[in-house]
Amino acid sequence: MNIYGRGQQTEADIQNTQTVFCKNCGHKIPPGGKFCPGCGTTASIITQQTEDTQTGHGLSYGRERHRKFFKWYYAGAAGIIVLAAVCILIFTKFHNNTSRVQDVRSSFNKEYYKDSPFSKKQVTELEKEYKSSYDDEMKALDAYILAYMKNYDEYGDIKEEFENLTGVTEKFYQAVNEYDPELKNVLADEAAYQYGKSPLSSYMAGQGVGIVLSDSEFGRGIRGVIEAVGLGLLESLAIKSQEEENNARKDAMVPVAFGGDFAFVRSYGTIGQMLEQIERDSGYIIANEALSERKKALKNENVTDLSGHWGEDIEKDFNICMQSENYKGRTDALEHKKKEWKDNLYQWKSSFLTQMGIENADDILKAGNQNDEDEDTPDEYYTYIDEDKIRALEPYVYSIIDKKGKVYSSFLAANGGLGAAVNENGMCSVWAGTLDDNCTSHIILDKEGNTMFSNDEKEAEDGIRSVYYNVTPNGSVLKKTFMSDYEHGDYQVLEYVKPDGNSKKLLEAGYIDIKEAIPGKDDALLYKNPNDNCAGYYQYESGYKDGNSQYASGIINMSDGELITQNQYDEIVAKEKENRIGGMTILEQLDANLEDQPVRTRLNEKYLLGDGNTIYDNSGKAVKELNNGRGVKNILYASGQYWVITISGWFYILDDNFDEVLKPVEIPEGVKYCLTEYGLLAAGNIENESGKKQESVWLYNDSGGQEMLSVTNADLEIEGFMANGGKETGWINLYTKKAVLVSAPEKPISLRLG
Repeated sequence: MNIYGRGQQTEADIQNTQTVFCKNCGHKIPPGGKFCPGCGTTASIITQQTEDTQTGHGLSYGRERHRKFFKWYYAGAAGIIVLAAVCILIFTKFHNNTSRVQDVRSSFNKEYYKDSPFSKKQVTELEKEYKSSYDDEMKALDAYILAYMKNYDEYGDIKEEFENLTGVTEKFYQAVNEYDPELKNVLADEAAYQYGKSPLSSYMAGQGVGIVLSDSEFGRGIRGVIEAVGLGLLESLAIKSQEEENNARKDAMVPVAFGGDFAFVRSYGTIGQMLEQIERDSGYIIANEALSERKKALKNENVTDLSGHWGEDIEKDFNICMQSENYKGRTDALEHKKKEWKDNLYQWKSSFLTQMGIENADDILKAGNQNDEDEDTPDEYYTYIDEDKIRALEPYVYSIIDKKGKVYSSFLAANGGLGAAVNENGMCSVWAGTLDDNCTSHIILDKEGNTMFSNDEKEAEDGIRSVYYNVTPNGSVLKKTFMSDYEHGDYQVLEYVKPDGNSKKLLEAGYIDIKEAIPGKDDALLYKNPNDNCAGYYQYESGYKDGNSQYASGIINMSDGELITQNQYDEIVAKEKENRIGGMTILEQLDANLEDQPVRTRLNEKYLLGDGNTIYDNSGKAVKELNNGRGVKNILYASGQYWVITISGWFYILDDNFDEVLKPVEIPEGVKYCLTEYGLLAAGNIENESGKKQESVWLYNDSGGQEMLSVTNADLEIEGFMANGGKETGWINLYTKKAVLVSAPEKPISLRLG
């Protein structure tokens, strides 16, 4: 199926005859090329684009951002869909579709003239007039739509609403003045009382309000200025709010949880909102408005036809019919063009819904068209008559991805607030609400999206119910089962379950309280990887409530499912700390009267940073002093290089031998930054190509160059291997330097989580 509505031309035909450009990076693709020479994108997802369009003379919807971001990746190829890739380029091929045009031309109504006084030759002339008018209109419509789009004011409705408010202040004043002329004097006195801190200021405040409320020409002018400023401010705020909403990418994926090299992400918008994004950014709405405006203009010029009642002046009647056929030919061309836009939009939406795992996609879209009776009104695709079909568009898209951008699995869930945890193998705990003993909506998935464990949604007839706890670093989980029998009454059983399903019983008691074992605040970062949100140890308390008999407590080591004491756990934490600082634990340093010796931060397996500026080896020997730039503010070791941020606001890079491989690079003043394993991430206002300051997020690479990631948002929020690029572009994968966008679920899963 050709979802672009371009007749029988295939993408290969287009690429072999037209100049094409990669929608991923913008490089020109050689005729017949299979891959982009710039980024390697396959030709199957490269879209046709003429030289005029690439240079800004083609249909661009007036915004360069649509060329940069709206790409279409198919699930079978890259596994990612980006909305409305080339929607606004569609009409450039319409006039080549001769067969479809011919079908519409044949709609000339010869039967209408069956009983007319016109000769056969005159009827033939009427038919020629119809067809030539049709052809003339069809040829002109593309240029007409383009011109309309270039001059289209996206926020014209908002401006018109505020224009209608002009004069409201004066009308209100006159109404109040007619009701009580003394009220303005009372308001002036009140202003003097409220804002006057001295006799002079009291006088000025009273006089100022009095002038504004006076019935003089100056007072009316002042009120007009105040109104203009106020309405102007409100209008700009309304436009800005609408602009932010329109620019927010509903197909952008935002992180929910990270673990090692994996992330669990969710679409910013719902499936229904993504359909709205397709319609808005395809250019369909504007093109439809343009065609409706053109039709209104033709109506105003139309001469009423004779409706089959012929007069005595045959020549006059013939001229009227010629004008009528001219009108019919042009309006039929308009309807044909509108239908082509509508059909292509329908196909894009249907294809998108199908790939997103939505069943009965065509039924959902057709339901929205049943109320479309007014041909001059833009089609309403979102007026649904079936609640089940409304619910079909409510889900968000969730995906499990890795730092290289690979999508392992995707599924749909109506709840946009799911909680999650991911371990270093890509296993995910996903839950709705609060993850506790009462949580019934909790599942544990592998990275391929297969359900490994899930809580019972309801108690069995015998009262037995099981819940699972969060996934752990090695994938094992705790399972608590609530049971009841004559011997014990109500009691609980705790099991240690491995990823393969094998389990062993750990505890049995009237109650078993479980919570994550978190080290002290000062030790937490030493114990736990900042990107790891999975617990490796759990604290437990158990016993029976009647007299607290058989009470027990301790730690569960989730690496092997063994119960250990608190002291054993403390030793494990201390050992981990020792490995991090290389040499002594904090307690050992205190015992050795080394209170003033700072704790050293491990850079890699060989070296540690201590004293702020000195690098030590594992034996405690100083191997390098870092005093340039007034010393070290921050340092990171990644990929064989030491990135050093200096106190003076510069950064430089050393290799494994501590030789300088990048000379100091200045970080602009006022810029927020943080070190990542991919480079120095920075956010702030920098000059663009035109010399204007622009909010940006960029990455300094190891040669000191800047790789621009986003020019829409200067927020600097880092989660694992992603950076916040704002709602316009979505979160940015620091490894691929690209926005993370919605993926098509190859195996849709109904989670039923909230």
